Amino acid sequence: AGACNFDELATDEDDSCEYVSCAGCTEVSACNFDQTATIEDNSCFFPGEVCDDMNALTEGDVYQADCSCQGYSCFDETACNFSTDGIEDNGLCSYISQYDVVGNADPYSQTLQVYTYTSTAGSTYNWTIVGGDILDGNGTNELSVVWNVGGAGSVCVTETNADGCSGNQECLIVDVNLSSVMEVLDGTLDVFPIPASETLNLVWKGPTIDNAFVTLRDAAGRVVRAMQVGERDVLDVGALGPGSYMLEFTVPARGSIDRRILIQ
Repeated sequence: AGACNFDELATDEDDSCEYVSCAGCTEVSACNFDQTATIEDNSCFFPGEVCDDMNALTEGDVYQADCSCQGYSCFDETACNFSTDGIEDNGLCSYISQYDVVGNADPYSQTLQVYTYTSTAGSTYNWTIVGGDILDGNGTNELSVVWNVGGAGSVCVTETNADGCSGNQECLIVDVNLSSVMEVLDGTLDVFPIPASETLNLVWKGPTIDNAFVTLRDAAGRVVRAMQVGERDVLDVGALGPGSYMLEFTVPARGSIDRRILIQ
């Protein structure tokens, strides 16, 4: 007699009974009470029970008094998880932590400097430079910069976390000391072979140095390679396209030597 298709006139069982079409929630106080149901299927749910509103920006989703499924969310527009889809609870707000840019704030021009920002797993970092060129590291928390001109400059970074939320831009103001642009007269620099294809040999003949840098610029003046070098060193140029480049050999506070080179 409990089947949905019970036939009170039948005298022989033919195994045709089904119990699905009339099954449902028979609890009158439930959100999904079905007054047509005759078989309880344990599907009832009630206000206060946990649910999922399918919104990643809400938390603590429960069935409300009106039986709607709703969670709690952060109403602060500056937060990473801002959403007005839930019930306001600004205690849930999350923000990207802000840190200082770390590096030399008093560099010399034409020198390679490294700046860092605290690393967070999954985050990317967008850097902007005033007064210099980004050589390597944009997108990471460690940036290599060659400063070009003397005076005020800046190195700034914006962090974007794994969820796509961006923090406020953080900047370090720098005061770039202008390196001498006069040719170093108390020494010579040999650069060979010219033209080069894979490597370029550098040989400094003169007073001992321990802080020299080499900067390579293409025909448009863009920095394409920079590295600290010793008195005898080898510069890898195999990845550079053929053409004419300007090599700047710089000893901070003492001067620089320029050499035009060819890469084939």
